[in-house]
Amino acid sequence: MRKIILSQNGCSRCKTLAEQVPDAEVETDTATILNLARALGIRELPIVVLCDAPVFELAEALKCSE
Repeated sequence: MRKIILSQNGCSRCKTLAEQVPDAEVETDTATILNLARALGIRELPIVVLCDAPVFELAEALKCSE
């Protein structure tokens, strides 16, 4: 299972979570994070994504939710 933490540089909660889950991937691309947060109605960081599917399947699922 892939674990992805969507975080923002300088976010102490994001940094703490990344330290607690060292095998997670950390994504800091602002455009990706904002688009995902907007699509899902999330207003706080960090955002954690857990998935068994390939990334392209996750991207398609998010397109359907818009």
